[in-house]
Amino acid sequence: MHVILLKAQNQPMLPSDMKFVHAAALLAVLLQVSGRADALYEKGGPVAVLGGSARSFAAVTRSKVPVVVEFYAPWCGHCKSLAPAFSKAAAKLQGIVPFVAVDCDKESNRPLCGQYGVQGFPTIKLFSPGPKGQSVSDYQGERSAKGLSDAATGMLTARHVQRIKSSADAAAFASGGGTKVVLVTDKSDTPAMLKSLSQRFAAHGLSFARLQAKSASDPAAAELLAALGGAVPKLPTLFAVGPGAERLVYEGETKAPEVLKWLQGLVGPGKAPGGGGDTAGASSAVPSQDDLQQQQEGEEEQEEREKAHAREVPAEIPQVVANVTAAELSRRLETEGVLVVSFFAGSEAACREGLNQLNAAVHGLHGLAGGVQVDVGQPSEAAEVAQLFSLSLPEPGQGDCAMKTFLVPYDPEDHEDVDEWRPWLGQLSAKELHKAALDLFPAVAITSLTPDTYPQFMAAADTRAKVLLFTDRDEPPPVFRALSANYRSYRMDFGLVHSRETALLQQFKVPKVPYILTVFADKGQHQGLPKAEAGEVKLGIQPYLGPVRYGHIAGWLSMIGFQTGTASEEALRQFGGQQRDAMVAQVTDQQSWQATCLSQGGVCIVAALSPGQEQAAQLEVLRGAAAGRSEQPLHFAWFELPDAGAAAHGGGGAAAAASSFAEQLGLGGRAAPALVAVAPRKERTAVMSGRFQKDAISGWLDGLLSGKVQTSSLQRLPNFPEADAVGQAAGQGPEDEAGPAAEEEEFDLSDIMSEEIEGDLSKLGAARKDEL
Repeated sequence: MHVILLKAQNQPMLPSDMKFVHAAALLAVLLQVSGRADALYEKGGPVAVLGGSARSFAAVTRSKVPVVVEFYAPWCGHCKSLAPAFSKAAAKLQGIVPFVAVDCDKESNRPLCGQYGVQGFPTIKLFSPGPKGQSVSDYQGERSAKGLSDAATGMLTARHVQRIKSSADAAAFASGGGTKVVLVTDKSDTPAMLKSLSQRFAAHGLSFARLQAKSASDPAAAELLAALGGAVPKLPTLFAVGPGAERLVYEGETKAPEVLKWLQGLVGPGKAPGGGGDTAGASSAVPSQDDLQQQQEGEEEQEEREKAHAREVPAEIPQVVANVTAAELSRRLETEGVLVVSFFAGSEAACREGLNQLNAAVHGLHGLAGGVQVDVGQPSEAAEVAQLFSLSLPEPGQGDCAMKTFLVPYDPEDHEDVDEWRPWLGQLSAKELHKAALDLFPAVAITSLTPDTYPQFMAAADTRAKVLLFTDRDEPPPVFRALSANYRSYRMDFGLVHSRETALLQQFKVPKVPYILTVFADKGQHQGLPKAEAGEVKLGIQPYLGPVRYGHIAGWLSMIGFQTGTASEEALRQFGGQQRDAMVAQVTDQQSWQATCLSQGGVCIVAALSPGQEQAAQLEVLRGAAAGRSEQPLHFAWFELPDAGAAAHGGGGAAAAASSFAEQLGLGGRAAPALVAVAPRKERTAVMSGRFQKDAISGWLDGLLSGKVQTSSLQRLPNFPEADAVGQAAGQGPEDEAGPAAEEEEFDLSDIMSEEIEGDLSKLGAARKDEL
C-alpha cells in the first residue's frame, strides 16, 4: 500500500520524484474466490457484526445506551487499518458501550448503509439515546482506541445516578421504592460503568447512587451510609439494598459484563433491561455486548444453514430481465451497453420455463450485460417490432412458446443496424452468454501507459480514480475492455501498463502480472500517514487481490466508487436500495393463476386488458406502474378480457372463461382495461375506480400500501375456470358465485406485510427469531 504526494496545480511527479510511504491504513484485504473477503472481526470478539435488516438493526436503534457503529467494506484498506483500534476500544468498553460493525459489501445491508448516508469507508456513526429520542452523528475524532473510547463514554449520562452528599440525601434515597444500587468510591467522578448500568436499568425498578469516601473507615462516609446498611469493608464497593432493607454486596470482578449479569439477577427473569419490562426486551434495546454477540453468532449460524440449503435447493433468482414493448426497446437501444434481447410469442405461462432460463442467465452475468424480453404474441406489437427492427419474429404453434434471442453490441450505432445483432442459437446459460458478450466490448478509452505518457494520464487524479492493469499482453484483455466500457459513467480512467515497462512496475511495486490497482485521492485523515505539504494532493493506492473475473472486479470497482465519491449517480441510487422492476405475468388458466397469485403471499394486482390493438399500450402502462416495486409485497398479473358481445355470442369457451374470471374478481360489467387487488390470505379485494394511466395506478398502489384504499371481503377466492366447463355454470349469477355484497373497511397492508415477515421467519428456524 502506498501514498503518493502530487505537486501543486495537480501536476503529478515523475516516477523518480514520487514519495512512497508504506501505510497499513491503506492495506486492503480484498475479494476472495467466494467473491467476499474474510470478515474483519472475529467471531466471539468484542465487536458484534450485525445484519442490516430492520429486526437486526433494532438492537441499535432502540438501545438505552449509546452504540458505536462502523459501516465498513471487508476489502477497504482504511477499514483494515481501523479494525485493531476499533476492537481494542470495544474490548475496553464491553458491557458499557456496545461496538457494532455493518458490512456494506453485503447486498442485504446496502439499503441500510444508504439510509445512513454512507459513501466512504469506514464511516463511524454514534447512536446516542436521549429524552427526545435517539440522535445519530458522525464520528470525527482520531481513529485510535483512545479517541473512540472517549467519544463512546462521552455519550453516557449520569442523570440516573444520584450523588449522596448529606444525611438528607441518604435518607431520601433510602426511602424510595424498589431496589437501590450504591457505589462507594474514592473517585470524584461518576465512572462510565455506573452511568451505563443506570441507563440500562433506569426503567426496571433499580435506583442508582454514588457516594464518595476518603477510605473504607471514613467516619463521614459511615454516617451517610447508616441509612443504607452501614459502612463498607473496602473501596470501591458496590452493593444493593432490597425493598426489605436487606443489603447484598457484590463480590465479583469489577468488570462491566460481570456486574451487568449480577444486576440482571436482581431484577429477575424476563425483566432484563431493554424491553420496557416485558420478556421480549432484547428486541427493543441493547442489553449487553454478550447479547449482541449472541445476535452475531445466531446470524452466522443461520448463514451457514442457508449455505447448506443452497447446495441442495437452488436460490431464488430476482427478476433482472425487464419486460418492455417495442417502443421501450427502441429507447433503450439509444444508450451504450451490451444487451440480451429476447422476443417471445405465446402466453407467459407457456413461455415461463424459457423466460426463467433467460432471467437466470442474465442474472449470472453480474452486470456484464443487461437483458430485456419483448412479447410479440399480439399482431400489433409484432408489426411494430417488424417496422422498427426489420426482424423475422417467432411464430408459436397452438399452446406453444417460441423465443428468438439476440446479443446486441455495445455501440449505439450498431444498435440501429440489425445486421450487427448476433442471433443466439446456443444454450441460455450465464457461462455461454458471458463468453459471447465479452467479445462485443470495444477498448473504450483505455490508455497505454509508459513513463512518458503516465504523467498526463495522472492529471486530475484528485477528482478521478485511475484504474491500472499491469499485463504482458499488448492489447487489453476482454474483461478489462468490458470494465472500461461499463464504468464510463464513473469518474474513472483506465490505463494499461505492459510488463516491459519495468520502471512503472517497480514504481508501483507490482509483484506479478496480471495485477490491477486503483489510484485515488485520499481525503481521509488517518493516523500514521504523512500530511501533505501545501499544494500537494495525497493519493492512495489500493490493489485488487481477488480472482480475475468480471463480476468480482466489477463489484470491487463499484465499492471503490462509493468509497472515493467517483461512482455514478445511478450506482449511488442502487447502493441506497433502489428497487427493481416487478415481473408482470399473464394469466391464462388456473395453473398460471395459482402460480402467479394464489400461491404467493401479499397482494395480487390483476389487470383485465383489451384483446385488440390497445392491449400492447395497456400492458406498457401496467409494466410502467410495476417498475421499481419488486421489493414490495405486490405481484402483478394480467389477463385478456373480451368485450361482452364476444363472450355472449360466439366468443368461444376461452372468452367465456375469462368473463367468468372477471366476474369472480368483482369486475363484472366493467370494460377493459380494469384493475383489481386481491389479497388471497386475507380474502380481501379492492377495485380501482380511476383511469387506467400510470400515474393513477401508482397513486392507487401507494394508497394500498398506506392503508387508505377501501376493500371488500371475498366469500370465495377467484378461480380461472376451464373453457369447456364454463357452460356447466350457466345461469349462475354473480351473487351466486361470489356471495352477497361485502362490507367495506380500511385495507391495512401492514398486516399483510407483517404476515409475510413472520412466514419467512418461520422457515428460518429459531436462530432468526432470537434476533435483537
